[in-house]
Amino acid sequence: MDAEFSTVIATKEEAVELFEKYFRTLDEGVFAPMIRGMTTPDDEGVFAIMRGSGNDMRPFTMACYLVNTRNILSVDESMIFVDLEAAARKARAA
Repeated sequence: MDAEFSTVIATKEEAVELFEKYFRTLDEGVFAPMIRGMTTPDDEGVFAIMRGSGNDMRPFTMACYLVNTRNILSVDESMIFVDLEAAARKARAA
């Protein structure tokens, strides 16, 4: 049974668990509660600017942004997840 995730991710361990759950299914819906629970008005402003510039952020990217800006994961750690996601999508397409 998959663990239920809080709407607020506070630790590196929680973030890693959530991203691991995503990599098992590649279902970005797993990030929805976390994005709703952690997005501030300032974050929404960032997301709106990205949308307005034609660079809408996917839930995966929003989740990476949120854990970076809260210093839960470093940029380098998030980039590892970006690489893992690219590999997982490539493997799924094969």
